Amino acid sequence: MRRFIIALSAVCLALPAWAAPASDASIEKLLGLMKTQSALDDIFNLIQGQIAQSLKETFAGKPLTPQQQKVIDQLPSTVMGSLKQDLSWDKVKPVYIDAFRDTFDQSEIDGISAFFASPAGQAYASKQGMLAQRTNAALEQKMQPMLARAQAAVVAAIKDAGIPIGPGPGAAPAPPPAR
Repeated sequence: MRRFIIALSAVCLALPAWAAPASDASIEKLLGLMKTQSALDDIFNLIQGQIAQSLKETFAGKPLTPQQQKVIDQLPSTVMGSLKQDLSWDKVKPVYIDAFRDTFDQSEIDGISAFFASPAGQAYASKQGMLAQRTNAALEQKMQPMLARAQAAVVAAIKDAGIPIGPGPGAAPAPPPAR
């Protein structure tokens, strides 16, 4: 009886290894249902907006010539143009397919596809970008005080250790200490 239980346990543990690997076609179908390409485009647009906002804040109140302002205005789309080219859907789709194939078996892909084919799944796929933006904005607000405390703790620890803190990159070098 004991040998039977051991043999049955070994068979049960080996069952996942017998699961059918997911096919590329089923993964591509799932990626379409999940609107992955559209989500990637949304991420690019979000990053471009963040770059534009960061530049706006960096140069707020600073006098710029019309030519300088034009460069600043065009910079987000220039940067994102290069990024979009390097991370185009044709280039990242194989990465997604490999990741899904390595993570899920065929029955799991089928189940996930069934969800994303449903009205609830399509609603999720359509609204995931908005959900991510709202979640990220809320988390960013919560993290700002934590990051400020962490930065203060790091600065205090560095000062306590007697390590000089420089003015930062791009700043003029500090004068040598007086002797």
